[in-house]
Amino acid sequence: MKLINTLSLLAVAGFALAQNATVVRDTFYDQKTLSLGSVACTILESDGFTTLGGVPAFPNIGAVPAIRTGDDPLCGTCWQLTFDGTVVNIFAVDAGRGSFHLTTEAMTALTGSSTVSSVTATFSQVAKSLCTP
Repeated sequence: MKLINTLSLLAVAGFALAQNATVVRDTFYDQKTLSLGSVACTILESDGFTTLGGVPAFPNIGAVPAIRTGDDPLCGTCWQLTFDGTVVNIFAVDAGRGSFHLTTEAMTALTGSSTVSSVTATFSQVAKSLCTP
């Protein structure tokens, strides 16, 4: 009986961790040479990154709605987005202003189309190692 209760709790906890959010294509993040001084997570400069293209996860980078300020501890975290069975991991470089904002390439990978500008996807924070090549 304890095993069944434990498994039930784990199933509920796992479900509670997955949430839905709007995900948009944002060409601002396509700019490989854009200084990290132009995004909220300037704290990433202390890791040696100076441009968006210098972040090893590029082009799978973007803005995350949970980030509020540049010194937010969520800067540099990894987020897994799932849409219609496709999974893409995104490295957080900016405040999302209520939604995830992705490069064109990351959005195309997520949706399978370069013309889709916005979708609702499931997301969860995952291990940072999933965002490093």
